[in-house]
Amino acid sequence: MTTRFDKLGVVIAAIVAYAAFAAPFATLRANRIVPGEARSILEALPAAAGPLLLAIVVAAALIALLKTPLILRLAASVVALAALALLIGVAGSFLTPARNSFARISPASGFWLLIFAFTLLLADVLTRLNLSTCAEADEPAADFKRSNRAAGDGERVAAHCFWAKAGAFGRKPGRNRTIS
Repeated sequence: MTTRFDKLGVVIAAIVAYAAFAAPFATLRANRIVPGEARSILEALPAAAGPLLLAIVVAAALIALLKTPLILRLAASVVALAALALLIGVAGSFLTPARNSFARISPASGFWLLIFAFTLLLADVLTRLNLSTCAEADEPAADFKRSNRAAGDGERVAAHCFWAKAGAFGRKPGRNRTIS
C-alpha cells in the first residue's frame, strides 16, 4: 500500500508544523507599556494541557497530510479548532500572575496560524462534501424559489426551502445524499 499525500494537506501540515513548534503561542506583557515575552505552547499551558494540545494538533496535521476520508478530516479540523479555542483561554489564566490586574496575555502568531490552517482544512472538507442545495432536494421548491426571486420575498423562499427539504427527507431515497 502506498502512502498518498493530499496536495492542500501538505501545505496545511507545513503551516501547522511551523506554528506548533517554532512560532510563539501566546504573548505575556507585564503591563501595557513593556514589550511582550513570547511563549511556546508548552510554556503557555499547564503541564498536562501543553502536550495534549500538541498531540491533537499533530494528529490533525497527519490526517490533513494524508488522503483520508472526508468525515475524518472534518472531525480532525473541528476538534483542533475547539481545542485551540478552549486552550488559549487556559493560557491566559495560566500565564497571568496571581493578583496582577496589569498583566496582558494575547494570542501570538502560532495560535493565529493554527486557526488559519485548521479553518482552511474545514473549508476544504466542506467544499469536497458537495452538500446539496434546496433546489436539488425538491423541484417544487426550486420552482417556488425561482418564481419568488423576482418578487424579492427571501424569507418566504428560505422557509419554504427548509420545509420542502424536511418533508422530502426519507421519501426520496435516491435524492438524499449520504456522507461516505
